[in-house]
Amino acid sequence: MLLTHIESIGANGKGMVLRNHGLFTVGSTVSEACFLMTLMERACQCQLLAEAAAANGLQKVFIPDESAKYTFENSSDPETLYWEGQPDLEFEAYMCKGEHRN
Repeated sequence: MLLTHIESIGANGKGMVLRNHGLFTVGSTVSEACFLMTLMERACQCQLLAEAAAANGLQKVFIPDESAKYTFENSSDPETLYWEGQPDLEFEAYMCKGEHRN
């Protein structure tokens, strides 16, 4: 099953939503993949909030494709994602008091 997901995500993909299963992210480092997971979770939360607001009559405001492309191109390289994700991994290691090494 995992091989199918990796094939589906393609050579340039970084994450996907698995219908009725959750999220799937990949990266060249653990930090990169973990940070992408955090970003995808936050994006899903924002989407749910936007859908709830729209259900109550508020109009959705869509981000222009150019803005989304600019953000992607300037923040999705492996080095940026690694350094963004590193503090999260360090925090998790601190919180588990080294139990992750057992």
